[in-house]
Amino acid sequence: MDSGAYRQLVAIEDKHWWYISRRRLVDALLKSMIPSPLERGVDVGCGTGANFDMLQKHCRRLVGVDRSSLALELAARRGGAADLVLGDANHIAQLFGKGSFDLAALFTVLYHQWVADEAAVLSQISGLLKPGGVLILCEPAFRCLTRRHDRQVMGKTRYRLEFFSRILENLGFEIKTATYFNSISFLPAWVSARVDAASKDKKIDPETPVSELNIPPSWINNSVISLMDAERRCITRFGSMPFGVSLLCLARKKAEAVSGAR
Repeated sequence: MDSGAYRQLVAIEDKHWWYISRRRLVDALLKSMIPSPLERGVDVGCGTGANFDMLQKHCRRLVGVDRSSLALELAARRGGAADLVLGDANHIAQLFGKGSFDLAALFTVLYHQWVADEAAVLSQISGLLKPGGVLILCEPAFRCLTRRHDRQVMGKTRYRLEFFSRILENLGFEIKTATYFNSISFLPAWVSARVDAASKDKKIDPETPVSELNIPPSWINNSVISLMDAERRCITRFGSMPFGVSLLCLARKKAEAVSGAR
């Protein structure tokens, strides 16, 4: 992402309903999956570090990796005990030794234009995880929702759960949770995508703030958080949602998993 997007993110990630709700969902699912904190985790494509506090509930030591020095600078200003490493997800295996981590997280990373091959990145991360290690994967869902927002944040595509389920199973992961979420935004996002498709203005100014990341009035923000809390309870009780603007996979690496499988 460009510098303007990172500066916008660091200003809103602790307050915006979307980021609050995503952290709550992942936190709740990890609590049910991991009875006690793991030893070492890595947040790949950590951006400005908004997920550090949540992830550090589930691993005693955390490493944040990002290819943007500005993002890491903004992450460092948050404080905390995460170690920050400048590096590219496309070559993540060059940064750490095999079996270095018990947990790996990717939040809206593989969808970016600079990621050349999603399966190759996940294969490298499989090699970095110990047997029994936990993978968290969260990405935008459904190509029919592709719109201006995606171009502004340099997104190249959107996904179905089946795409990642197939890759993870081939790599020797046991999928514990595979769900869509943020279902309440599906219809507005679909309408926005249709309006955008009909628009002749496809130019993107990298310094223009991403409108979908603007924090709404507090009463709206809090109301949406409440709705997302209800969705989270449905997911934790029933296991999955059939549609949503985003997808989430939690998987555990099997003892016999072979890194590099495709």
